[in-house]
Amino acid sequence: MGEDLASPPAASRLPKPLRENRGRFGRGVGGEAKTFMPRKTRGTTTTKIVQAAREQRRQPTLAEKKLWDALRGRRLAGLKFRRQHPYGQFVLDAFCVEHQLEVEVDGGVHADLAQAARDAERTKFLEERGIRVLRVSNEEVENNLDEVLKRIVEATRP
Repeated sequence: MGEDLASPPAASRLPKPLRENRGRFGRGVGGEAKTFMPRKTRGTTTTKIVQAAREQRRQPTLAEKKLWDALRGRRLAGLKFRRQHPYGQFVLDAFCVEHQLEVEVDGGVHADLAQAARDAERTKFLEERGIRVLRVSNEEVENNLDEVLKRIVEATRP
């Protein structure tokens, strides 16, 4: 009851991507063993924050979408941004890892005194960890995107 010699081995019947990435210590090109690097850390965050970031990516505000269209794919001065990036207990709207810069798009709710206090705490938390925060309003993004983009580029300069 051995294996049928006429049929190919089980691994070769799998689609190519599955054959190349079998298991944690699968075999790579040329048969050498390969290991997978752990996911990059996002600080100490929770699955709740990661899920919130995913939801915010699926349903961006008009201003966030407009800004992201200008930032994505290194379109702005070759800068790489992450959209709705989970960090600690927060979700960063647009985060440039290389320059440790977060661009936060604020809607009308941020004019509320209680929300302004929470924003100040959030900014303090991020700045204590070396992340600079650049706040722009929805109106600035929607009505004067070029000026917002200039401010972002200036913020990345030493």
